[in-house]
Amino acid sequence: MVIDSSSSSQGNGVNSLSWAHTCSGSDLVLVVGVAIRRTAGGTVVTPTVTYNGVSMTQINTNNPVGTPNRVTMFRLVNPATGANTIAVDFSDSSTYQAIGGGISLRNADISSPDDGTNTATGESTAASVSVNTSNNNSMVIDCCMSQDSGLLTVGSGQTSRWSKNIGASYIKSASSTELQPLAGSTEMSWTLSVSDVWVINALGIKAGPPIAFSISDNIGITENITGNLAFSISDNIGITEIISTIREVIISVLDYIGITENSTVSILWTKIAKNISTWTNRNKSQDL
Repeated sequence: MVIDSSSSSQGNGVNSLSWAHTCSGSDLVLVVGVAIRRTAGGTVVTPTVTYNGVSMTQINTNNPVGTPNRVTMFRLVNPATGANTIAVDFSDSSTYQAIGGGISLRNADISSPDDGTNTATGESTAASVSVNTSNNNSMVIDCCMSQDSGLLTVGSGQTSRWSKNIGASYIKSASSTELQPLAGSTEMSWTLSVSDVWVINALGIKAGPPIAFSISDNIGITENITGNLAFSISDNIGITEIISTIREVIISVLDYIGITENSTVSILWTKIAKNISTWTNRNKSQDL
């Protein structure tokens, strides 16, 4: 499972929020986090969210007692591909400080995607929440909000996906991901620049089944790779698909260890792809 794309938006004195998000690939799950603060104080609503006009499922929400703050997370299975609109509605005439962001995942378990959820709140410089996942290779996603002046710094092992700051004395919100190879408890955390009221929600999304396919020709080579990629080398699918699949796995590994696909990695990938193409088009095995 890999990150497809991310997006975000913000507004001040609004009662709705919308922005564009692009989904691509297959076995997609879209996760949206929304942080709001009611301008006039008092009761804060639970927003609703759609993507391309399709209602998203609410997974968690947290409105700390005595505050006009709320963080809510939503998800949608098989969202429409292409650029479409994420629309947040606050369902009343009140105005809000609002921040929202979307993260789409490819190669997720679209039949049963949810794998744990939790929320937490407090007032300090350290915001954190733990999520228990029941499956290996789940992606944990969070959405953190600070009430006023606490700027957010992502925790160790997490990759920041979006971050918004409306301004001084207004809410800040950010989201990150962490891929978990083994089932168990995952702590998602953020450090605030000053002590502030915070809310943090998190959820887990299950990975889809391992990619498994078989290719056959007369070269008589069988290669098996365990983990999220398992296949035998032969000839029932084209070289383009082989290269594309292996590239997905390489990018997923780099993402997990926190390396972006920079120029050095791109050059390395070009060499790998060239060797894979040469290797699979010969009638004998050849080390990459």
